[in-house]
Amino acid sequence: MKYSVSFFLILLEVSLLFISVSSLSRRNLKFKVVAPTLNNADYNNQSLLAEWAKYKTKHGKGYNSSEDQTRFSNWLENSKEVSESKAHWNVTLNKFSDLSFDEKNITYLNYKHKTNRHASPPLPLNHTSWVSKKTTMVKQNAGILPASVDWRAAGKVTPVKDQESCGACWAFATVAALESLNLIMNSSATNASSNFSEQQHINCDTWNNGCDGGDPGLTMNWAFFNGTVSEVVYPYTSNRGVFDEGAASCNGLSSKSSFQSFGANFVQELDTTALMSAVANQPVVVTVYADYWFSYGGGIFSNCTSVEGINDHVVLLVGYSNTTWIIKNSWGTDWGDGGFIYLDMTNPLCGAMISQEAVYPMAIKQTADLDPWCSYYGTSYCYDMDYFTYMFGKLPFFFFDFILFAFLLDNCFVTCGF
Repeated sequence: MKYSVSFFLILLEVSLLFISVSSLSRRNLKFKVVAPTLNNADYNNQSLLAEWAKYKTKHGKGYNSSEDQTRFSNWLENSKEVSESKAHWNVTLNKFSDLSFDEKNITYLNYKHKTNRHASPPLPLNHTSWVSKKTTMVKQNAGILPASVDWRAAGKVTPVKDQESCGACWAFATVAALESLNLIMNSSATNASSNFSEQQHINCDTWNNGCDGGDPGLTMNWAFFNGTVSEVVYPYTSNRGVFDEGAASCNGLSSKSSFQSFGANFVQELDTTALMSAVANQPVVVTVYADYWFSYGGGIFSNCTSVEGINDHVVLLVGYSNTTWIIKNSWGTDWGDGGFIYLDMTNPLCGAMISQEAVYPMAIKQTADLDPWCSYYGTSYCYDMDYFTYMFGKLPFFFFDFILFAFLLDNCFVTCGF
């Protein structure tokens, strides 16, 4: 009997370990970067090389001889995609066209890519999920919706920025939402005074992962406790490759912020009417599946994919018309339609995609608990969680594991003849 129990417990422990490792592997799974096969005849084609040279000049590209061939192959593959496209929107070559499909995804699409540098606060006893949309969301009262909304026309959308090679779309979209909220709330605010810092969130927000992905809801809650400083105070540097995930990379974090909202409010999931109602009040951060956005150059994009859990990019919904959802991206003004993309509202998949996970920063403090987990553990806990606090939160699991290990060891002493 003792052997059976010991054998069962060993199998249980191994199974739990396997499940944990498998889960981590799936969470961090990304595409393997494979360059297309180079046809030497193509690389010796003078007409193609002349077009390739024009492309490099236009976009400021320069490579050594071996890399040039690889980039040429990528560019040629993307050129064929553009020439053969039958899409109703503008498919074009741009600054991404010398990258492979996999490189684009790995570099620019990092929504929730990795586990947090520091774990997010654990759950209060009365909650069933970390960001429990059932308890934190507020279903908007639709009433009579405007026929169209465009916060750009009202002057409440700041200029498009460029995240470049840093996968921090989560920070750019959240900061863009905070900038718009400041413009809406403060009549004297300008684009200059509402130019907030993404780098502060990239370096200092330990609930997210800097250039390796993050979550806008977490970011808005972190901003409530830490504030958001000006771009002038904390300028953007991650595009130059100096990002450091260590705590030493955070400079200038202080309670003196130029703007502070009151946490995150989630829109009812998969409810486009609620989403329209929300964006009628302010721009809303949404997640999208953007794998096929890179060659977009204008028009109404209808190639939307809506499968729960596959969204990989974070952007800002700034309005809608009777035919389109108006999206502000963070890939610079030389992408898309001046940095914006118009999604086809007549395609239900586009609405389903952007309403999977929509959230906006709150302008006023709620009378109810803003964030139940923070209320339960205290605001100092939510300000910054250290390793020991995290370990303490996980203590019951480690205690069980320790007891199990001790039991197995004791059985081994008996069964192994010690």
